[in-house]
Amino acid sequence: MSADRASATRKRIGSGLVVTLGLIGLTIILLAFGQIVGWDATWRAFGVTPLQPPFFDMHIVNDYAACAAKGSDAYIPHSCSGKNFNIPPTWLWLGSLGIVGTDSAWMSVVMIGAAAIVMVMLFRGGPWLNGVIALAALVSPSVMMGVERGNLDLLVLTLVGASALIYDERRFASSLAVVGLLSLGIVLKLFPIFCVSLVARFSKRAFIVTCA
Repeated sequence: MSADRASATRKRIGSGLVVTLGLIGLTIILLAFGQIVGWDATWRAFGVTPLQPPFFDMHIVNDYAACAAKGSDAYIPHSCSGKNFNIPPTWLWLGSLGIVGTDSAWMSVVMIGAAAIVMVMLFRGGPWLNGVIALAALVSPSVMMGVERGNLDLLVLTLVGASALIYDERRFASSLAVVGLLSLGIVLKLFPIFCVSLVARFSKRAFIVTCA
């Protein structure tokens, strides 16, 4: 009986649960350390060199969007910030919505939260060891730097990951939703175009999705 109970427990403790608990613990640690030792020291403890203001990459986007809304050319070097704007012009539409630099924190938190949810969903159903490996990758300095910066790659990761979760070549609605999510990812940042590798499946529906 005890062996059966242990086996059932191992099945319940899957990779999704490991990643979920790990990310919740990480969030608590970041918030606690942030209050005690401050933003910079907290991120340095994770091997990340922090930049100011917090969520620096999102600040660049929003600062240029607000600047472009006033008529400036965002693609003139240093026209609105000390850093250059080098991403698709789609992001400049945020300025017409009244988004400014001070909105960077909440936008980054929403983006990071969405990416975390997608990561948990992607790792559901696997053995707990897969979750440990995934969690180690998620807390690596390269990923944590993206979190500290509020980097837009996290949003693209969310869109591509969500596409992988809902894709079902037997359902037209699913394929249509995937086309929409991947197309949005491509206009926000070009590299999701590599999802054309779907065509390697050699199915009619995958081919149509790829062409779309």
